[in-house]
Parts: sequence; C-alpha cells; structure tokens
Amino acid sequence: MDALHQHAGLLLFLTLALALTLLALRGRAFARPLPAAPFPRPLAEFAMRAGLTVAVLAAGLYIILSRQFSAESEKWAYGAIGALLGFWLKPAA
Repeated sequence: MDALHQHAGLLLFLTLALALTLLALRGRAFARPLPAAPFPRPLAEFAMRAGLTVAVLAAGLYIILSRQFSAESEKWAYGAIGALLGFWLKPAA
C-alpha cells in the first residue's frame, strides 16, 4: 500500500497526459483556426530554403577550409555542399 501512495503522483500525471493526448488526437481539445501567414507562402518557402542553404553551406565551407576536422567530417561537408548544388541546379518542374 505504501508503494501505491509513493507513485500516486506519477500515475495521476501519466493518466492526465494520456487523456490530453487522446483528446488532442481527436481534434477537439486544441482546435482553433490558424492565423494568417505574415508573408505570402512562396516567399516564406524561398526564405526557408535560402536560410537553410546558407547555414549548411557556411558549416560545410568552415569544415573544409579550416583543415582542423577529420577526413570523415570533410566527406560530410563535401556531400552536403554537393546536395545543395544538386537541389538548386535541378531542372524546374
């Protein structure tokens, strides 16, 4: 009986977490309309792609040019830059 009292808080927390999860999955607990996007969708998508490209390109070039990382890290950097080039140079769909 003492062990049950010891874990009663944890059991209550898990029960509440499960109940909230089930309600959220049903779509009724936290349903509200999404606010309008502050930017047009194509502009936001391009900004995200460009931002991610700059971040990966900067990391890859730093790893390649600094010469203080292992050969495996340099292989990753060359591969990441190659994937970026492939993404941006692919033919338009």
